[in-house]
Amino acid sequence: MYIILILIITFIIIGIVGNIIYDKIAKKNSNEIDEKLGQVGFKTSQIRVLDMLDNRQQLRVDSEHKKIAICNIFPQQNINILNFSDIIECEIVQDSKTIIKDGIGRAIIGGAIAGSVGAIIASNTIETKDVTNNLYIKIITKDINNSLHIINIIKAETKKYSTEYKTAINFANNVYATLTSIMNGNNNNDLQSDNSKDFIEQLERLSKLKSDEIITNKEFEAIKQKILDNKNETFGKEETIIDNDIYKIEQKIQLYNNNKIRIINELMNETGLGLPAAKKIVDDYMKNR
Repeated sequence: MYIILILIITFIIIGIVGNIIYDKIAKKNSNEIDEKLGQVGFKTSQIRVLDMLDNRQQLRVDSEHKKIAICNIFPQQNINILNFSDIIECEIVQDSKTIIKDGIGRAIIGGAIAGSVGAIIASNTIETKDVTNNLYIKIITKDINNSLHIINIIKAETKKYSTEYKTAINFANNVYATLTSIMNGNNNNDLQSDNSKDFIEQLERLSKLKSDEIITNKEFEAIKQKILDNKNETFGKEETIIDNDIYKIEQKIQLYNNNKIRIINELMNETGLGLPAAKKIVDDYMKNR
């Protein structure tokens, strides 16, 4: 009996010591990654953290320079920096099956993501098995030389009712929501670029009609004003949506499946705003979305 008790206590002590050692290594690696990112001018504006015993990772976002950094903290230390504009597809894979997938080619202009808006995965909605053996995020980019990026989250059998699994799913949800928001932003930028080209082409054709004396100066000025009015109306709406999203409301909409109460609560927690102010921000964004 005493021997069994001693063995149990020994295992507990070993586990505690192991956790302390892992924590120290992870903290050291994280500090070194901070330094390395600082050396290349990466400014972290958002961070998604996976903090499991034997797997610690981060997805960092630099909104100013429009880059993300995929950071392996523990057991290995590694950094992979990607441009927003290079990201074209993201999917979550569990037990070698794609659970959810989105790409810039399927993004709907104006802010919504193609497919089910509430498609973010939850820990109690995937399959019926009690365990999972692997869970990872796959990112595809336009860079031919470095097109595939994998974020490994679960690499061994894990029970789905465990805290470890819930932590993994939460990280996967947050990373997926962040990346789909980035892809949607890429698509909006492409739309603005296309609209700018159309606007210039319209003015060029109009100028040619005037120079060929097909239309009068008065007709030229009237048509030009209509083109300018249409341009301002189109871009004004897009800029309102983008400017109003400084609190990442679109990301929260995707993450919480349009649940306004949860979106408002999250905004209050992030910013310290009171209920009336947070509700107004969310209401205004959704109205212009």
